[in-house]
Amino acid sequence: MAQENIDAVKALFVAFADRDLDAAGSVLDPDVEIRPAIVGGPEGVVYRGLSGNSQFWADIDAAWAEFRAIPELQRPTSGPRGRRARGGSGDGVAAGVR
Repeated sequence: MAQENIDAVKALFVAFADRDLDAAGSVLDPDVEIRPAIVGGPEGVVYRGLSGNSQFWADIDAAWAEFRAIPELQRPTSGPRGRRARGGSGDGVAAGVR
């Protein structure tokens, strides 16, 4: 994987952690599609474009008291992966996904 790709992914994780959607928009393709398993699940919601990215994070923040994407770099040939940590929205339930 080219170093510039790794740097772009790292910048994206930082932007998401800071909820800096302008910084994320500078890394994301303008036609990005987000198909989350955690928000929209059975409804099959697809977030499209940079405005969709903004709506995705608004929905995440409305659904969860805490949500962090934590990057993990595997073997250089496999590329970056991440795990998510999130906390319930007032229900006292915390969940983590790998």
